[in-house]
Amino acid sequence: ESAAWVLDLAALLLSRETASGAVDALVATMKGAVDEGGRIVWLSAEVTSKHLSSRAFLQAARRETAAAVASVEKNAEGQDEEDVIAEAEAAAAVIAARLQEGYADLAECALLLLQAGTTAGAEESPKAKAKVKSSKHAGGLQPVDTKAAARMERGGRQVLTALDGLLAPGPYLRSLAPLLEHEDGRVRRKALRLIAHRLHAAAAADVAPANKYEKRKGEKARDARSRARAKDRKWKRSGKAATATTEDEDAEAEEMEEERADEVEAGVALIEKLAELAGAGSHATRSAALAALDAAASRFAGVKDAHKPIIDAAPAAVESLSCSSRAVVAAGAGCIASIVKSQGVRCVGVLPNAVPKLLETANSAASSLAKAKDAAARASAEAEEAGEEAAEEEASAVAGVRDDEGAVLVAALKAVDTLMEQLSAFVSPYLPEMLRLLLSPALVPAVGADDGEDALDRE
Repeated sequence: ESAAWVLDLAALLLSRETASGAVDALVATMKGAVDEGGRIVWLSAEVTSKHLSSRAFLQAARRETAAAVASVEKNAEGQDEEDVIAEAEAAAAVIAARLQEGYADLAECALLLLQAGTTAGAEESPKAKAKVKSSKHAGGLQPVDTKAAARMERGGRQVLTALDGLLAPGPYLRSLAPLLEHEDGRVRRKALRLIAHRLHAAAAADVAPANKYEKRKGEKARDARSRARAKDRKWKRSGKAATATTEDEDAEAEEMEEERADEVEAGVALIEKLAELAGAGSHATRSAALAALDAAASRFAGVKDAHKPIIDAAPAAVESLSCSSRAVVAAGAGCIASIVKSQGVRCVGVLPNAVPKLLETANSAASSLAKAKDAAARASAEAEEAGEEAAEEEASAVAGVRDDEGAVLVAALKAVDTLMEQLSAFVSPYLPEMLRLLLSPALVPAVGADDGEDALDRE
């Protein structure tokens, strides 16, 4: 609360700056905070996240671009129209490039905060502490207690959230790439979740229905980066509205194409590392890596440069089906489904290894689920009769096993369904095992059983 007036004053000062001037000031402040440390670290992160998320900042960015274009128009008397257009576009591009460069610097600072807050949030060995002391920014980013570490981590997340809609996808993914090499598993997992979130959101936006304004839900973030240039091309509208509109649409499409190409380059470069993390390490890290790989397969479906990296990553997903962690197995099955869906017949070479393991996993989960269901019913009945705490704990544990096996079975069935949809001409050798799975008691209760008639009625 005592810092509220500082935040308000900072917001007022930043609102009077141009967008690029405000970003430059925020970069300088956060870099200084990283070097000096202390309370200013999380305060600077909070100021940054709030300002970048504000409507005032987006309006300032549009005004700055419009002012740059107007300045070109003002000094354009007697010049050729094409030269004026080129010069105006160059002026707008300079503003956009300056902002993107600032966003990248802020992302770097945010990741340092996230990394320091995460690694300081748990006890470390003397060897790990020695490494932290020798790091570049260790002097400023050493939280004095767990509360300070939590604030630092939260500040880093807030800045990254604000940048999610401003920093172009390519630079955003590249900024996260170094964290995948970090020695602390928690840092790697946070980076993996951020990558998965960004790719899933972008993939969902591509297929989202347009609203009445012909805008898709996921286009808001891109609009925040490019609307100024699209909106302020007034120099093209000298009595030729139809032509200007067509030129605006062409320029917007070109911007999207360039941004998409940069995202593909950055994202495809991550796939090999995602597969590596999915194949080894802790169970939590493997699950997060498989989720990110799942997102990458969905996002880059149909991208020529992504075909080979995604197919090469498939064995890591298949191998995860043999893991002892049911969360990893479920994530692996989901990842296989996404890879098959995105690559289609290119996955034929993966089938001899993938399909038997997938069906074995699904049948095992179905069998375990049927047994767990019966065990859960018995444990629940015993707990009600005895009323003992131990019996209740046993019933809860059995229910947990049932839920885990259910998650694996659902993911495996989704993968089998995707196989049938995409590669039905190639799965006939596995038909007996598929029928065994589809007719298993977990999926088709016996007629006459307690829930058999109800299940058949529902069908």
